[in-house]
Amino acid sequence: MHDVKEIEGNTHEFKLVSLIYGIDTVKIEKWLVSPGDEVAKDQPLVEVLTDLIGLAFGPTHIVVTLPAPRAGKILLTRGQEGETVSLPSVLVAYAVDHGEPAAIDDRSTADPIAEMVRSLAELTRRRDEAAVADRKNEHIIGVCLSDHDQKRDELLRRFGRAALEPLLGLLTEEPLGHVRFEAATLIRELRSHAAIPELVRALADTRDDVRATARDTLGGFDPRHVRAALLRALADGSAAVRCAAVAALARLGDAAIVHEIERRLDDEDAAVRHAAALALVEFHPEHAGAALSRLQRDPDEAHRSDAVALVARIAAGPDAPERLAPWAGDPSPAVRGQVYAALAGHLQSKRGEALLAPLLRHTDAGIRLEAATTLASIGSPLASRTLVELSRDPSPGVRRQALSALSWLLHPVHAAHLASALRDPDPGVRITAASALARLRDPKVAAHLASAVRDPDVRVRVAAVDGLADLMLSRRTPLLPTLAAALGDELSWEQQGRVTPLRSMSCHVLDAIGRVLAAAAGDGAAGSTSPRSDETRALLRGALVRALTQTPSDPVEAAAGVARLLADPALAPALALALSRNAPFPGRSQPLRAALDAIGDAAVAPLADALAGADPEARQAAAEALERYAAVEAVDALLAALDDAAPAVRASAAAALAAHGGGRAVEPLIRALGDPEYAVCCNAALALGKLGDGRAVRPLVNLVEGLLQRRVERLEDPDYNKLMSGVRALAYLRDPSTLELIARSLTHADFRVRRDGARALGYFGGPVAREMLRFALQDPSPEVRRFARDALASMSA
Repeated sequence: MHDVKEIEGNTHEFKLVSLIYGIDTVKIEKWLVSPGDEVAKDQPLVEVLTDLIGLAFGPTHIVVTLPAPRAGKILLTRGQEGETVSLPSVLVAYAVDHGEPAAIDDRSTADPIAEMVRSLAELTRRRDEAAVADRKNEHIIGVCLSDHDQKRDELLRRFGRAALEPLLGLLTEEPLGHVRFEAATLIRELRSHAAIPELVRALADTRDDVRATARDTLGGFDPRHVRAALLRALADGSAAVRCAAVAALARLGDAAIVHEIERRLDDEDAAVRHAAALALVEFHPEHAGAALSRLQRDPDEAHRSDAVALVARIAAGPDAPERLAPWAGDPSPAVRGQVYAALAGHLQSKRGEALLAPLLRHTDAGIRLEAATTLASIGSPLASRTLVELSRDPSPGVRRQALSALSWLLHPVHAAHLASALRDPDPGVRITAASALARLRDPKVAAHLASAVRDPDVRVRVAAVDGLADLMLSRRTPLLPTLAAALGDELSWEQQGRVTPLRSMSCHVLDAIGRVLAAAAGDGAAGSTSPRSDETRALLRGALVRALTQTPSDPVEAAAGVARLLADPALAPALALALSRNAPFPGRSQPLRAALDAIGDAAVAPLADALAGADPEARQAAAEALERYAAVEAVDALLAALDDAAPAVRASAAAALAAHGGGRAVEPLIRALGDPEYAVCCNAALALGKLGDGRAVRPLVNLVEGLLQRRVERLEDPDYNKLMSGVRALAYLRDPSTLELIARSLTHADFRVRRDGARALGYFGGPVAREMLRFALQDPSPEVRRFARDALASMSA
């Protein structure tokens, strides 16, 4: 910005005031005119170099060309090229043409103090932006702080007390908040009593930092002068100023001016009346009687809420309930909620009854409900009758809250009333009733909860099941048959497609049963929480079998956890079947294996029976599970299964015999090499190799030789799998006589056969096998060469 100032006649000065906020110097780069030159309007006069402070790029130098504000003749120029000049500064004097009016440029600024304050405010704003940026720019912060301090000191040194009036004008009239704040901080530096009236008005500023600065500045003056200004401000035309004056006067703590604050209780503005009442309550409680009465009658709910918050904050000790109790009948539920929340921390039973009992007869059902609920929370029996009445209210929300509060009284007399609420048409009421019944911990409510486990709403059933489990844990009530029956019902419904979106209800029932069984196991005694009777165990076993074997398989993991705790051998076949189906899923298969381990060798007999059963899938699962057991009965069952009609059962049995079959299994497995089903042959060959019995060498050699003689370009998958299983089995046996046969596989047409032959040679070791593998390193297939290198590396290791 620049000024054009008339000196005398038609001679004018061109004064450069500021180019950019926060920059107070420029460097003259180049003069474009000389004294005596005639210039036209907007003709370039001079190029100057200045700084542009950018938050992203740091200090940046830019060249600015300054134009002539109007036509005329250059009389003189000030400053040499390369010289740095301070702003504001006169750069050019020139004579204006007579035909052109010498008006001042539109961009001129009349007040240098206001301009300097705005520059300071801009520096503060830029400093704050740099401080909160994602990448904090310490350089920019430092530059802004340094420049700010220099400009502030210059303003105060140059203008002194003369700056007060412009600063007060900025404080009260400037629309930009950060400029008002800068003006307030400078006024604080001047410490002039003349500023008190405007500082009082600034207490009502919309910005927190301006109000805080004004308040701090006023604190440094003589309290008598400040009080006089605040009293005058009570008659100000602005309601915001009157509110601020009331609050400030109250903080002074001067009893002599209380009557002035009390007069504001009749102010024409509601906000001022509210501020006066709050000020009296907080700072002059001995005069707060009329103020509290007025606050309670205030039509504005927000005002009453503020008043309750203030009373709750300042009320302490034994008088707190009496201070808060009058607000308990407020027409606003939100305000009443504040009151009861504050009262809960102060009430003792007898005092609470005395204060809240009158509200139990209030005409407003909401007030009666909140009073009764608060009384119930402190165990007062006075609430009982009111809560029973409200539990029949037409509003479901009222009924729910009343029933919940009834359960806090923990009185068995309410059980029948809560049980009747289980037939309420609103599901939320039924949920609350079920939860409330469970909270009573009374064995007599078990029958009511048992009926609720058949409720059509799943949330009611959840509450009922949890209640039954809690009742068993707390009172040792024998309710496992009820939970087992509930599990059966849930499984039936889920098979019909009635499954909740997040997790099946049967899982929730199983979790409850698991909690009960775990508690019984932890106690180390077979109490009423453990399934002692054969009937209960049978009922629970049947439900668990269904949970383990039915589809969808959501409850499998939870059922496995219960089965582990129950450790019932009769569950072994169902666990085996579930394990076979869920083998690819570790989250399910691991709990199933843990359940089988918990049963131990007792699972062999039921698994053997399942292996002789009619269901092929169950027989296959039993064969897979029997691999875990070394018992003679397990081996006998698996040997018999080698003749099963189902190929999958024979294959699983052959694979299972590899673990514990021993010498008894060799001959049956050799016979299985001729099974028409290739999977049986493959598993039998691998099992023979793992058993390590020399009797298996010749049958395996015959198998491999027969398959190698089939010189075709591509083997069919069944033959390929049998060949590879035979080669691998011979590698397991490590019979030197079979090396030549395995070496023949390295010349087979199919690279897969050569690849697995190289891998098999790695099991042997010795110079012969090494030489064969070096031959395989020349194979045209990269995969064969890789397997050969790996085999040689393993032999070296």
